[in-house]
Amino acid sequence: MASDVVEGHLAAARWVIRVASDYVTLTKPRIVAMLLLTAYGAMVLATPGWPRPGLVLATLGGLFLSAGGAHAVNMWYDRDIDPVMSRTANRPIPQGRVKPTAALVQGIGMEVASIGLLATADSPRSWDGRQLRIIWRDRPGSCSP
Repeated sequence: MASDVVEGHLAAARWVIRVASDYVTLTKPRIVAMLLLTAYGAMVLATPGWPRPGLVLATLGGLFLSAGGAHAVNMWYDRDIDPVMSRTANRPIPQGRVKPTAALVQGIGMEVASIGLLATADSPRSWDGRQLRIIWRDRPGSCSP
C-alpha cells in the first residue's frame, strides 16, 4: 500500500520533470548560455572595475527571457516543417509533448517579461520604446532593410 503511494508520487515527479524539460528545451538553453556568457564578458570588459551585480542579473535575466522567448516562438513558427527534418523531428512540438499554442504563449510571455525587465534594469528612465520599434520593424511581411 505505502509502496503504491510512493510509486504514484515518483511517477508524478517524473512527469513534472519531463514537462518542465520540454518547456526548457523550447528556449534552446545551450545557445542562450553562449549568449549570456558573451554578454557577461562584454559587461566586464566595458565597465571600469566590475559591473554592478544587480545590473548584471537584470541584464542577463532579460537576455535569457528575450532569447528564450524568441526560440520558443521560432519553434512554434517552424512546427509544420520540424517533423519532416530528421534534425528537428524530436523537438517537443513535433513529438506532441508541447501544444503549439502553449509554446507560442510561453514565447510571447517571455518576450513581454524581457521588455519589462530590460526597460527597468538600470532605471525606468532608460526605457524609450526602442524594443517595441524593433518588434514592429521585424514583424513578418514588413519591408525593413
